[in-house]
Amino acid sequence: MSLFHVSASFEDLQVDHYEEKLTITLPGFIAQIGGQLGLFLGISVITMLQVVLVTYGIQNMVKHSQVAMHVINPIKKWWRETRQRTNPEVSQSG
Repeated sequence: MSLFHVSASFEDLQVDHYEEKLTITLPGFIAQIGGQLGLFLGISVITMLQVVLVTYGIQNMVKHSQVAMHVINPIKKWWRETRQRTNPEVSQSG
């Protein structure tokens, strides 16, 4: 006399079959990595060059331009006046 009875059945006997296929070859993968590195390194080099050129251009503009003096002198004057208000013992030459 058996206490348990198991009955199993399937409605559909179809089986799904999955297969992995390579869509890229090793040389193709290496070429893609090289292309991305070249792109990003190229952008980095160009950006660094632009920063250097802009900095050099600003230095020359400040050094050789009267227009820059019209901007710098009021800032210096404001700085001196602010320091004198907060520290009365600071001399005029500072």
